[in-house]
Amino acid sequence: MARETLVVLDAPILFETKYLRYLCYPIITVYITDENEQIKRIMKRDNSTKEEAIARIKSQLPISYKIANSDIALNNDTDVKELKQKLIVGLLPYVLS
Repeated sequence: MARETLVVLDAPILFETKYLRYLCYPIITVYITDENEQIKRIMKRDNSTKEEAIARIKSQLPISYKIANSDIALNNDTDVKELKQKLIVGLLPYVLS
């Protein structure tokens, strides 16, 4: 029996290409609903200003588009522990099939 390997590709830019469905399955989107929290996280991660964080958000496709075009959408409004649990639950049907 051949063993399959699960590979995670963190490449949100693929949403802007037609190749996403050919390269990735399942497609997972992790998002937060509070835009102020999103701005804070970007500022912390990138060591950027508020204006730079807002510009980054505005340069991307809307999260609603990404959610609608994903197989799994995970809300990340809480902590990493809860996000990991949501990911495990969301991936189970794909791993077990």
